[in-house]
Amino acid sequence: MCAVPVEVLPATASDSEILEFARKEERVIVSQDLDFSMLLAVGGYNQPSLITLRLSFTDPEVVTRKILEALPQIEEILTQGAAVTIDDDNIRIRKLPMK
Repeated sequence: MCAVPVEVLPATASDSEILEFARKEERVIVSQDLDFSMLLAVGGYNQPSLITLRLSFTDPEVVTRKILEALPQIEEILTQGAAVTIDDDNIRIRKLPMK
């Protein structure tokens, strides 16, 4: 799994456009926006996977380290379709589709 940020959509892209692009391209969405979780749940999607960050710190190096530390635990489930929440102390995993 590659953890490289890539800008492929305009900054003005809607959440639905991002979700559809990620689904078609088999990408994982990484966001602090809780709207993606809601869209996945309401839409009954089984892809794309989502990592939601609920961290009290915003330093990019610390956030990146937290994601990289979590990857060994979540990499396989992300390929199957999952909503993962990473907070300061925990990692929560929900298999998609959410019910």
